[in-house]
Amino acid sequence: MNRCKHCGQIKLGQPKRRRGRWTFVKSLKAGDAITFDNCDEHEKARDAVRYYNIPYKAFKYKDGSGYSLVISS
Repeated sequence: MNRCKHCGQIKLGQPKRRRGRWTFVKSLKAGDAITFDNCDEHEKARDAVRYYNIPYKAFKYKDGSGYSLVISS
């Protein structure tokens, strides 16, 4: 726990990085799908799939309820 030298209040450190959060996408097979409620998580998963060079199809549901990422062959 770090404290400020001048006022004595507790300093918050930087948040820990989430390394390896999307490594499970390497184990997905053709036809597997991941669904998301928000665009941010969808974009992060899409970036991870692109990083591992896995073919995919991404789309938004027509009713606007969420997003999906489908692994293709």
